[in-house]
Amino acid sequence: MSELEKLAIAIFTAIFLFVLSDNMGRLIYGPIYMVRKAGYDIKVQDSNREITPQSTSLPETLDMHSIMSVADSKNGEIIFKKVCTLCHNGDKGGPNKVGPNLWGVYDGPAAHKDDFNYSEAIKARRVEGKIWNEEELYRFLYSPKQYVNGTKMSYVGVKDDKERADVIAYLETLK
Repeated sequence: MSELEKLAIAIFTAIFLFVLSDNMGRLIYGPIYMVRKAGYDIKVQDSNREITPQSTSLPETLDMHSIMSVADSKNGEIIFKKVCTLCHNGDKGGPNKVGPNLWGVYDGPAAHKDDFNYSEAIKARRVEGKIWNEEELYRFLYSPKQYVNGTKMSYVGVKDDKERADVIAYLETLK
């Protein structure tokens, strides 16, 4: 037997042993049956935790007196700092950010800052004489793009009724 034949037999034997050992390992240590989807099915029981009510849509008529009677400006400040300060400033004389500074927005005209470039939709509201009162803010904060079609504000809105009222109560203090 020549050296070339010995080398060829050695290579074929190595390949055969590699394939055989891989398949033998799968046979010995592999699963007994194949699963269709990897992972575990975890059963989750409903907890008894309290769920905050959320509006699915705002009614045509709002009782703003009742809504705002439970509003908490201190909680509104916390929500404002957590959510709104990414794009807005609330400090007197503070700079605009992506959105306008909101100092004096409550009971002020739409597009209340002269040094901010508002969308045409918000500018049109100012021309119409719209004021950011409780109801206007309440509806706008629920869904800005839905309430003012064409606004640049990309935020989806504050869906929790109480939190929305709290933010408005806080905005009222910014004057």
